[in-house]
Amino acid sequence: DDEHESVFRSEHPFSSFSDVLSDLKQMMESPNDFLHASSPDRWKLVFGDKLYGRDGDTKAFMGAADRVATIRDDPLFDSLLNFLTGKRREVIMVSGHSGAGKSRLVRSGGALLEKRGWRFLRCKFDRVVHPEPLSILAYAFDEYFGSFVSCPQHGMNNGSDHLFTLSDMECSCSGGSQEICQDLKRIISPEGLGILAKHIPSLRLVLDATLPTGALEVNETMMASLFRKLLQVLSSKRTPILFFVDDLQWADPLSFALLTALVQRTSPELLHLSSTNDNKQNDSQVDMEDEEIQIMFAGSYRDNEVDETHPLAKVLCKFQSDSSINMTNISLSRFIFETLNEMLSESLCVPVRRVRSLSELVIQKTDGQPLHIIAFIQALTMDNLLTHSFARGWEWDADSIDICSITDSVAELYAFKLKRLPKDILLGLQIVSCFGSQTDQHILSFVADYDEENSVDISAAIHAALSEGLIERAAQLISFTHDMIQKATIDSIQRGDLVPLLRKLAAALIKNASAAGELDSVLFVAVDLINRIGSDATSFPKEQALFAELNLRAGSKAITVPDFAGAVKYAENGIAFLSDNCWETQYYLSLSLYETAVLSHFSSLEGDRDQLMKRINAVFQHAKDFSDQFKTHCVWIKVLSMTDLSRAIEEGLNALERLGEPLDLTNIDYNRVCDELAKRKDQFSGERKESFLSTNHLADCNKVRAMKVMSSLMVYYHQKKPFMSAFIACRMIEMSINYGHCEDSAFGAAGFASSLVTILGDINEGSAWGRTTLSLMKMYGKDILTPSLHAVLYGIVFVWKAPIQSTLDPLAQGIRSSFATGNVEFAMINTIYYIARSFYTGKTISVLTGEVEALAHQHGNHFGNDASSDTPVYS
Repeated sequence: DDEHESVFRSEHPFSSFSDVLSDLKQMMESPNDFLHASSPDRWKLVFGDKLYGRDGDTKAFMGAADRVATIRDDPLFDSLLNFLTGKRREVIMVSGHSGAGKSRLVRSGGALLEKRGWRFLRCKFDRVVHPEPLSILAYAFDEYFGSFVSCPQHGMNNGSDHLFTLSDMECSCSGGSQEICQDLKRIISPEGLGILAKHIPSLRLVLDATLPTGALEVNETMMASLFRKLLQVLSSKRTPILFFVDDLQWADPLSFALLTALVQRTSPELLHLSSTNDNKQNDSQVDMEDEEIQIMFAGSYRDNEVDETHPLAKVLCKFQSDSSINMTNISLSRFIFETLNEMLSESLCVPVRRVRSLSELVIQKTDGQPLHIIAFIQALTMDNLLTHSFARGWEWDADSIDICSITDSVAELYAFKLKRLPKDILLGLQIVSCFGSQTDQHILSFVADYDEENSVDISAAIHAALSEGLIERAAQLISFTHDMIQKATIDSIQRGDLVPLLRKLAAALIKNASAAGELDSVLFVAVDLINRIGSDATSFPKEQALFAELNLRAGSKAITVPDFAGAVKYAENGIAFLSDNCWETQYYLSLSLYETAVLSHFSSLEGDRDQLMKRINAVFQHAKDFSDQFKTHCVWIKVLSMTDLSRAIEEGLNALERLGEPLDLTNIDYNRVCDELAKRKDQFSGERKESFLSTNHLADCNKVRAMKVMSSLMVYYHQKKPFMSAFIACRMIEMSINYGHCEDSAFGAAGFASSLVTILGDINEGSAWGRTTLSLMKMYGKDILTPSLHAVLYGIVFVWKAPIQSTLDPLAQGIRSSFATGNVEFAMINTIYYIARSFYTGKTISVLTGEVEALAHQHGNHFGNDASSDTPVYS
């Protein structure tokens, strides 16, 4: 009868036999989809960790990982296979629109690889905040070493200076910490570890509190070498590394350069140069370790924000054209209907057949991007258009959903959700969003009293946002669950309220961090807030002066990294905060900012040449004396040398006259130079060269500057009139004897030694002076001297007396040092001498050809077609 029939009547009847088969199949494969009331957890709308519709992408990702870390018991077979197939570095680039699930795909793959013993290092660039140079890439390592510090067995204990116990058993970190600590100290010098520790605070805690902290000369290629050695230590055949860099479309030029160097392995120590025909005999310990590096680089970016002119496009093109890199491109598209239907079925615990009507509505209302879909579904639950009951499970009002307005973006959906939050909670979340998509709780603690007694409770806002799924916490790091949520949050601040809020946050951060003696650690965060306020919104003289001073400090610190592109921005922002009569009222602050701008514009590939000339002219116009102009004048000479060598020489001679050390070259001819060389040779013949080394250090600042100018003139004259270069070398020797020696005295001595050989033909005295030069170089102990001195001594002087073959290794060291210090000129000179000498020693053509190709590759990767150097032209 009708009463009994109603018991078996379904509100969702089958429309075909295929529907029956679909339910039965799903019931066998995923029975949970039919158990909507079996657990209270199923009454909540939860989207799990499963990746829908990405099976092929996951397979491609894991396939690349398998190529990196295929471990075999037969090393001979492994070597043979690598030789036949060509072992290449694996790079994965995941692209797609915002919300496509790029980060989630890599994190999911990373979780699988961690179970296999991989180390997963990750970092993320930010749309809003411009942090300390290299801090984003360094964060990946800082998080990793931080796990040692927080680990109960490897962390700090009983006030000990060291952080490790003897056991690595059952700890929360990756283990092997003692071994890693020992390898770091073995492979990287204390100075190198000190440089890394400046960027990776937890590394100092892990190693030792006594690492060098003084000012060390570093540059872009040196930093790449140090980070690469760090990766060397952390990786092995049984512990490979997945290095993930998220949101590359927002990366800065320095990070692009470092990442490119790491991927392409352009570290100078990787040059396989040998004094013998066997180019493997001279491989260093580091070279052998390079064969064991197991690493896969993964990056993600929004392809709709990267056109052919974007810096990332150039990096990707470089990777694609590099035969040593195996590039895997994964492009994530929007969900198709079947994928969406599967996701909703499993998330709502509703059979696929029943959820089709909802899927049809959702696909119409969204752009098919996973994040947009999830945000839309969550909005439906908030509006009670998608509800749950114990008896029927999840149900939806199809007619009401159908008439819902279509949102243009996921940000709009999150904006609606944010408006529902209590006012204080929203304001607290807005404050967090001012610091980007992720920030440290320590920074938030400094701004807790940003509005004095009217300040909202930021901690309470964070707690509420955590429960809403808007942010997440990992140790001390607070992150928005997606950068679109951060964008929606900061965009929710009224236009007229944003600058006053940023001003309050900057003031509180500067005041409280200064009181705690930690302003330097948050300098770039504070300066980022300041520069987003802008000079147009700042009218108080004291505030303007403070903001200009902090930009100067940030620019100076960026140069030491070095990040010249970043230093340009800080210097120009600092200049914008100066008053109209700054050269009268803020002279030294103005001079320092303009000097920073000049050096940064000149040294950066992103530098503006017109702006460079404008800043140079301003210094020349307003500087009180030549002493204040000198640094800028050095850059000006360097600029001229690229296009007008005669003018550069003229300006160099002009500088010497203004320094009180005039150099009259009008009546200097070849014979006069020969007489001067003979005079100096006789003056210091035999043991008397030791008096050159025993003089005091040069203390007169103007004479130190004059020696620096003469070093440049020696190089310039060598290209036009080599005998004039010899005369300048004699003058440098005379000044060093009379007033004391300095770093540039070593270059003068090297030039004098080469002149004795090439002009006077006195090989014995030239070689003796060469050895004196090496002693002086050792006395100063600076790697930055190696490129120029090795080129001159081993390329010109020692080759006439010592076996040619004995000069190859020092020339190779000069090449590596040139790359490591960014010295363009002497990288080329050392390379020319090395190739020529190698040919003369009878090195086989096959070996020599391989070395020439490797050197050409290094020159292209480090310097490209740019003629300028990233080395500061003055110190």
